[in-house]
Amino acid sequence: MRGKKAIGLGFLLFCLVLAAYFVITFYFERAVKKQLDDKINELADFVTVEYEKLRVDILKRKIFLNEITLKPRFLDARIKIGELMFFSRENKKDGLSDIRFYLRGMQFDPGSYLGEYMRKIGYDSFHAYFEFEHLYDHRNHRLNVHKLKISADQMGEAAVSLRLNNIDLNRFETTPGNIVVILAMISGIQIVEGQITYKDNSLVTRLFETRARESRQPVQKFVDGLSDKLNAELVGVKDPDTRHLLGEIRKFIVSPDRIEIRIKPQKPLPLSRLYFLRTPEQAIEILGIQIESK
Repeated sequence: MRGKKAIGLGFLLFCLVLAAYFVITFYFERAVKKQLDDKINELADFVTVEYEKLRVDILKRKIFLNEITLKPRFLDARIKIGELMFFSRENKKDGLSDIRFYLRGMQFDPGSYLGEYMRKIGYDSFHAYFEFEHLYDHRNHRLNVHKLKISADQMGEAAVSLRLNNIDLNRFETTPGNIVVILAMISGIQIVEGQITYKDNSLVTRLFETRARESRQPVQKFVDGLSDKLNAELVGVKDPDTRHLLGEIRKFIVSPDRIEIRIKPQKPLPLSRLYFLRTPEQAIEILGIQIESK
């Protein structure tokens, strides 16, 4: 008898916990939806945003949006996104915030300029995927972009990682729209290091094919022409680092596969220093640029 009571109490407790979970989730989703809709209304002058479904996983702190349609004011294209996942976590004790979001199944409207251009270079339809992860140190004003990646089926994949110092995101949010103040804040941001990686599946090849077709010449002749132009540039370059970089770019053009661009100054470099760069050699030296084609 006691066993049956224990089972009954256990089942009742489970039902209560389950009911509480659904009630909390329901009200949390309503609160998130209101905040999201308010933000969408604030952006109405720049982009129209519609979505069909919002779902919240309160245990994993994730928000999901499904069947999203974006209509930027400056484009004639609608952008459709199958699913967006957003995750945010803030540790006030350590002054760190962790934000990530992922887009899956991104498409341009087939009837738009972008959609027509993609069809022109050989992609009747495609799906793109976007991932973004970053960690921000509020106390020391350091931003670490772990991953900013966009990829598309049968096209290619581009990934960016970046570390910045002296970037006060909270101040950016509270600063009035004074362009002088904003530019001064941006100029003080310091580049610590960064990397851009691109892996081509067929996009660069198809772009070359399209340009060759438009100029009415064989693809190989078009590629050889680009290679010859780079070789001509190399003739007048004496700096060995610059020659190496141009050589790696030429290698990628001749045989597009994978290319990496790395930036690592000897010490954190303020963005204001970039204004005073006058030659590629200066940029390569000060930014510590390295390029490798594989």
